[in-house]
Amino acid sequence: RNVSNNSSFERKRLLSILAHYFEDLPWDHPQKDQLVQLDHETQYGAWAILNGYNVNHFTALVDQDGVPTLNDIEKVAAEMKKSGIPMKKEIEGERGSKLRQTSTESVVLETIVKDGSRKVRIPWSYAYFEIAERPLLKNPLTGQMERFEGFLGAQATHLFDMTALK
Repeated sequence: RNVSNNSSFERKRLLSILAHYFEDLPWDHPQKDQLVQLDHETQYGAWAILNGYNVNHFTALVDQDGVPTLNDIEKVAAEMKKSGIPMKKEIEGERGSKLRQTSTESVVLETIVKDGSRKVRIPWSYAYFEIAERPLLKNPLTGQMERFEGFLGAQATHLFDMTALK
């Protein structure tokens, strides 16, 4: 359905419905003790129970726009840190590899959980901003310059570490 012909009011109404789809939990708030127990088993599982369909992180490529000051993950991470943005301590992936990643630390927000029959607010990590470097590399099979679009083993394993409770 083309919404561009709708009134401003109707577009705002539709946007509100869409936002609530992501913001509202599709299930009841978890019990605090069960959440903590789940977090010990699967940190991302606990995050998903608390946040439903909300976005866990966004990723920006640092080497795709042709701007020399943004063509290297070390430069971007250093500038972000210099600007006061709390950053992950290390960059994953070796120089020259097909994928390098780092990120901001996750934001901690007050979230609602149940403590028995009452609802309480507790601090919990929310989302983070990842930066990735995926340089063009020669595909040995085709000889074409291509960008790697996947994840790499241990780097993918630690993808959600930024939302782990400290």
